[in-house]
Amino acid sequence: MSLFPKDPVKIKARIKSYENALKKEFKTHGFYDDGYGKRYLLGPLYVLLRDYKGAIKHFEWFETTFSDDIGEPYQYLCWILSLYKTGNLEKAKKKIYETMFMNLYLIPFVLGIDQPNLPIWHGTNLAEKLYALECPKELIKLWDTEARKFLNEVWFNPETEKIRNQYTSLLKDLNKEDDRDTRGGIIKKIRDLKEGFK
Repeated sequence: MSLFPKDPVKIKARIKSYENALKKEFKTHGFYDDGYGKRYLLGPLYVLLRDYKGAIKHFEWFETTFSDDIGEPYQYLCWILSLYKTGNLEKAKKKIYETMFMNLYLIPFVLGIDQPNLPIWHGTNLAEKLYALECPKELIKLWDTEARKFLNEVWFNPETEKIRNQYTSLLKDLNKEDDRDTRGGIIKKIRDLKEGFK
């Protein structure tokens, strides 16, 4: 089964199937036992239908229901686009930062920029360059000229570059540091930086 069907009828059926499965999980267990990651796929499925309002509704549900969930980069990429398409540019800008904190390679990949493999601490496979390069083409194609222009403007904005350089520098320090206490201090700085954009 492909991650994202092409036929709108099949996309709608997939959305209904995932939403019903999540409801059943909660009804059965009293919590969501979503090992498959359906919660990350629903937003992108709505976006593939160009149902940006439906996507926003789902993302708001996700944010409320999974408040401690770190999310997933492709999901956040679609979240940015949904916010942009529904006119919420300030929140879209924040989501660009949050996506950048998850994966420094994904937005450059969408913009067609060759990003070298950075000598940083990645922490998880979600943060690695390969993960960005494996982003489904269907999701990349959703970014039309105007949306890419917005993404490009925010990405190369001096404010964004300053934040990105600060974040990258901290990850580089973490990558080469072995002392437990020093690493703890760097991790706190990273956490504080991220908290400023939630």
